[in-house]
Amino acid sequence: MSLFYATTLILNPANRTRYIETYWPKKWSKPALAAVKKLWERYREEVIPPQSYPTFLYDTPSEPKELDTFDQIALSLRSVARPTSEDEYEDYNSQDSHSPGKGGALA
Repeated sequence: MSLFYATTLILNPANRTRYIETYWPKKWSKPALAAVKKLWERYREEVIPPQSYPTFLYDTPSEPKELDTFDQIALSLRSVARPTSEDEYEDYNSQDSHSPGKGGALA
């Protein structure tokens, strides 16, 4: 059992933990799920320092521009209610699996 393989399977929205629970033998799935959970617990509280990027001034308007319809919708989608468990790993795995489609997971 590879910790990284199990982690990548779980991070795939089409699989999550259900794939391992369904298709792996119990003698593999139990330690794999426990190891991924332990990995999550190790890093979940870690604070990642913000990256410092050079400032580029390409086209800076002197006045803020009004958001178009697309930007308004995109901004509204950022506000999502968090589930009650307060643990992102548990929240993620409690959601239904879904295929990211042809665009991939990042689309």
